[in-house]
Amino acid sequence: MKIDSLEIAVAIGAASIVGWLVMRALAARPRISRREIVPIPEAKAGERAVIAGTAQAAEQPAKALISGETCVLYRVEVQHFVHRDDYEAWDPMLDDESRTDFVVSDSTGKATVRGGVATLLAPASLAWNQAQEGSPVLDLVASRGESTVQKIRWRECVVRAGDPVRVRGMVRRDNSFGNEIVIDAPDEGWVEIEPG
Repeated sequence: MKIDSLEIAVAIGAASIVGWLVMRALAARPRISRREIVPIPEAKAGERAVIAGTAQAAEQPAKALISGETCVLYRVEVQHFVHRDDYEAWDPMLDDESRTDFVVSDSTGKATVRGGVATLLAPASLAWNQAQEGSPVLDLVASRGESTVQKIRWRECVVRAGDPVRVRGMVRRDNSFGNEIVIDAPDEGWVEIEPG
C-alpha cells in the first residue's frame, strides 16, 4: 500500500488541529486551582501549599522592563517569527522576570514569598503585541545583542501592589522574624505565582 503526500498532509493537519485544541483547553483553565487555597496561618511548614491574597513589595518595588511601570512583579516574553523551508513558528528570544521577595497578605495573615526562586505564570489570555518601529521592546532586544530585523512579538505581565495573586510553593518558617511563614521553592521546582 502506497501512501501519497496528500494523505500525509491530511494526517499532519488533523493531528495539528487536535493538538491545538488540547493546548487551548489546557491554557484556558487556571494553573493553580482555587480549591487548593489554604488560609496563610494554616499553611504547614515542610508541606506544599497554595495561598492567595494581595501582593505587596517586601523591598524596593520592581520596574517592568518594557512599560517601565512600578510593580511588585513582572514577566516579559519576547518571540521572533522563524520561517524556513520546513519550519514556521514563533521561537523564544527573551523570557525575563523580576526576582525580588514580596509579601502576600490575606484577611488571616501574611507570608513572604522568595522571589529569587519563583516564576510568574502569565495568563493564557494575556495578548501578544507586535513590535512596531520605535517600540521599547526593540531597544530591549537590541540591548541584549539580538537582531531586531525580524518579525517580533511580545507580552508583559505586571502585578501591581494590591493586585490579587495565588502562590504555590513549599512552606517554611523563618525563626529570625518571629516564626514568619515563608513560601520557598520545593527541592525540584519553582514557586509558582499566578495573577488574579
